[in-house]
Amino acid sequence: MATAMRVTGAWVQLLTDWLDRENLPAPTLRAVLDSRSPADLVPLPLWRDLLQQAVALRPERLAPGLEIGALIQPRHVGMLGYLILTCRTLGEAMLAYQRYETLFYGQAMLSALPGSDSFDRALQHAMVRLMPEAAVTLPRLAAELHMSVRTLQRRLTQRQLTWRELLDRTREQLARHYLADRSLTLGSIALLLGFSEHSAFSRAYRRWTGTTPARTRKQVGEAYKP
Repeated sequence: MATAMRVTGAWVQLLTDWLDRENLPAPTLRAVLDSRSPADLVPLPLWRDLLQQAVALRPERLAPGLEIGALIQPRHVGMLGYLILTCRTLGEAMLAYQRYETLFYGQAMLSALPGSDSFDRALQHAMVRLMPEAAVTLPRLAAELHMSVRTLQRRLTQRQLTWRELLDRTREQLARHYLADRSLTLGSIALLLGFSEHSAFSRAYRRWTGTTPARTRKQVGEAYKP
């Protein structure tokens, strides 16, 4: 069965930005927009409906949809938006979107973080969504899981984990998975894991494993040689 197409909640923020620019109250539409966080996954049909509602607020305009599109910034696409800026053609950009959408929300979690219980999976899935935005903080994660910071800390204590240990463990496991995919550059992996630059990722990876990302990638490549 084909996977339903969706966009990130950051695209919803685009509509809010347009409403603000146009000084439009639109309380009903804003209530729906405000219910979505940038890390949410929004079904494409819902996004289209919200867009149509926004466009209908300016019936006198020839093409308000194009005006909304003109406001798009890389932040509306998240980390992927900045990666797409490096693409030379639209085809490259579409391939980048397809690949990274899968990495953010799909097999990366299943392959890199197996054997977890339901809470663990929900916790780690939320972290993977937030990492590319460099937004993985304890309060933000608690909000994503619809619980208080105190409750989240208690649940982590029950698992004999601190917040830092959880973040490092998840990043290390995902890093090993991403390094096995040679189509990903080390810089892209750093961004996927929420690091501001490649050097910060390299230092953290050496602290976790005692070796460098480049060395791990080389070892993986040698292991697959015939």
